[in-house]
Amino acid sequence: MKIPTMGTKRWLWLSLVGLIMAVIVLLVGVQWAQYQDTLEDQWRQRARLMVRSLTDQVALVLFPEASDHLPDIMKIAVQGDVLYAQVVLNDEIMAESVADQGLKVVPSVREVPSQLEWTSLVHPDGTSYWGLVQPLSTPQQAYVSLGISLASLKAVQNMETTMALTTLVITLFLIAALSGLGWWWLRSAHHMTSDASIVKLTEQSSINVGPLEIDDHQKTVSINNTPIQLSQREYDLLKLLASEPGKVFSPQEIKEAVWPDGVVLADDVKKYIYLLRQKIEPENGTPTIIINVKGFGYRIGN
Repeated sequence: MKIPTMGTKRWLWLSLVGLIMAVIVLLVGVQWAQYQDTLEDQWRQRARLMVRSLTDQVALVLFPEASDHLPDIMKIAVQGDVLYAQVVLNDEIMAESVADQGLKVVPSVREVPSQLEWTSLVHPDGTSYWGLVQPLSTPQQAYVSLGISLASLKAVQNMETTMALTTLVITLFLIAALSGLGWWWLRSAHHMTSDASIVKLTEQSSINVGPLEIDDHQKTVSINNTPIQLSQREYDLLKLLASEPGKVFSPQEIKEAVWPDGVVLADDVKKYIYLLRQKIEPENGTPTIIINVKGFGYRIGN
């Protein structure tokens, strides 16, 4: 079984972190959309209660003896988010009140609806609002018209959106920071393992494979009892291959063991293999000590 290299592990790690971030973004987006819908439903329920309350009050005084109270009821109704309130009987405006910042002209109703009619409109200043028309249970054609601004709703939605985005950014930043620490720990652990392997190899005082003999105490190499002069990198490379006779070492494994700092290119491995062969292989002959296993790497010959 092929052991994943650090490069492969890095991509797997980044893919996992990216997947976690994508899932978090998706969950936050779904929850935010659900909350926005819930908030708007609450606002609609509040608007229904307001128009119902106003309708009940108007129904109690919608007769000649008490109609003088209608203007007061309209003025009381126009508070907070209410832009205007109006009572119409047989196409005649019985009473109406408009907020100071409200509409100068209350939207007209072409036909009295049979039930609560809900319309989304836009205030001249650009603010969205709901226009509600509630029919009255009277023999005459009567209804109550109410305009409710959505400025407060939009403000709450914007505030919640800002908080959600801030929380999301902080969460993603923490995940990125923790993933960076996690990758640093994995890389450190990998280097510690590589260093431990090198120490283990160093503990072997002598390695003998066929005509090759490595004396690790004296740092000498000989072929058929003939001393061979090697550089430190060449020595480490040869000792790695000879540490496990028969095992095929991939270029990546060689790079990570001989160059643990990672400052090396793939061609450098081939270069050092070539230099080693020039010193330990017979001239003009087929390599018998360092064997190239095509497509996989290198192993030491028996």
